[in-house]
Amino acid sequence: PPPSIRVEEITSPVARGGEATLKIITRPGAKCELRVLIYGPQTLPTDGLGFTTADGDGFCTWTWKVPEESIPGTWRYRISAGEGEGRATREVTLVIT
Repeated sequence: PPPSIRVEEITSPVARGGEATLKIITRPGAKCELRVLIYGPQTLPTDGLGFTTADGDGFCTWTWKVPEESIPGTWRYRISAGEGEGRATREVTLVIT
């Protein structure tokens, strides 16, 4: 079965130019991915996002800098955990000020 995805910590709101963190709990050893869903700006935060593997306690953590030129508002991010048919997804929102 797909792993569960529980948000443990999220930095929101976060100022443009600030650092954001998202920490989830899932199945230990699960491959995890975080992507920003397009909101309209030319510059999307990508450094610090992408793939990681859950540690032995099931934690996956991403930390990234929110670009100065980001448009303030509510941004959507998609979290994926697991692979193939055993893959779960969840969306979270992050408020950028």
